[in-house]
Amino acid sequence: MKHLPFFIFRLVLSTTAQNDLTGTIFNNQKELLPYSNIVLFKMPDGVFYKASYSDENGKFKIANCSNGDYTLQVSSVGYVPLSRKLTLNLTTDLGTIILSENTEELDAVLVTANRPTRDKKAGRLVFNVENTVLSTGNMQNLLKKHQVFFRRKEPIWYKILQR
Repeated sequence: MKHLPFFIFRLVLSTTAQNDLTGTIFNNQKELLPYSNIVLFKMPDGVFYKASYSDENGKFKIANCSNGDYTLQVSSVGYVPLSRKLTLNLTTDLGTIILSENTEELDAVLVTANRPTRDKKAGRLVFNVENTVLSTGNMQNLLKKHQVFFRRKEPIWYKILQR
């Protein structure tokens, strides 16, 4: 009678079997791949189940997985993702998982920027109209397009035209 709680505990523990999934991730040159993503999807519908990442030594562990069929997906930046179907019944060590390098490269990257046509600086307003549509025409039309307001009663271009 005194062993009854122990047997009940063992019975509950055996009906909720939990397994650990472990492994180590390498690249083609047999170098460890730290901080790779490991994701388990429950089959047959492919619903997300659990996820983890590898440590500095490329080792990972996903604890407390229930029995069943899964899809394991392993990915890392710069490498082709690996997908593998597996069935968990016991604690499983997948051993070595090797990811291949992704050799796709961009041809070129072109970064362009435009200067703003109006720029406020300390005590002045600067117009950068070089290489724009606004560079054609005269100063009066340019200032009209930008609707410049000054603290004076008449704008500067009015005084320039009066001369």
